[in-house]
Amino acid sequence: MAAPSLSPQQKQWLVTRQIEGTLLLAEWLELLTPISQIDQQGAARRKKLGSFGCLLIVLAFVAGGLFFVFWPAYRHRIDEGWVWLAVFLWVGAVAATWIDYYRSKLTDIPDNLYQFVMPVLRFLQADIEASQPVTLSIRLDFPKHSSTSQTAPTQRMGRYQCTDTFFTLPWLTLETRFSDKTNVRVEIVDRMRSRKKESTRKIKYRYKTKSLIQANLGFLNSTYQPHPHDKLPVGVQKTSKDKGKRFHVMLAAKHTFPGEACSAYRPENLLDLLMAGYQHVQKSP
Repeated sequence: MAAPSLSPQQKQWLVTRQIEGTLLLAEWLELLTPISQIDQQGAARRKKLGSFGCLLIVLAFVAGGLFFVFWPAYRHRIDEGWVWLAVFLWVGAVAATWIDYYRSKLTDIPDNLYQFVMPVLRFLQADIEASQPVTLSIRLDFPKHSSTSQTAPTQRMGRYQCTDTFFTLPWLTLETRFSDKTNVRVEIVDRMRSRKKESTRKIKYRYKTKSLIQANLGFLNSTYQPHPHDKLPVGVQKTSKDKGKRFHVMLAAKHTFPGEACSAYRPENLLDLLMAGYQHVQKSP
């Protein structure tokens, strides 16, 4: 499958790793689909290159073993030029594989774009009018590349000296209005802990990401009213009333992922939270 061509704006997004703007939902899907396809194709290509690199290493060990076993007995029958040619071909294949992998890695972005953002936008198409603009801000970056970081003092844990560094990355903001005139604002912030464990012999790194998904639903007083729950639904933090035409339901959900959260999000993480907001309201009489 050929890689889709990108417009100058899309190429700029990949360079800056920052997507911002206010467009119609159909326009957002049209612009983001080629970027997500390129990322998927790049991930598949890197997987194949990794497998091919492992095969080259195995072949090198097998060929080296056979060489040392049979070379003393057959060296007078084999031209050394062929041996050196095989070595040069192997080195060239390894170098070409590494360069191709490295070049593909330069355009690598978090899998959240095609695993989370795109499915959520497609799902919301049924709830957003075609003429309703959507304000979107996406950081196509990894938490450990975030400029916002904080390093904690070194602590001793057993035989290791441990240093924790925390990276904060607010990577998604979405604002729009549903077809029932409900305003919605969504924010997702990742906070990743990178733990460096040092001993006299080796260094280990461990990663853990805590994610906070926040949503604010502004319902029209003329259409909805808060449901008289004895207990708030899971995810609903509080309800506040405006002096104007709306009341707001604030929602939040926390998730913990091992490693980086770049491929751990699922659309249900956000959609279930929005559904909890609607469970907290009922139609006005």
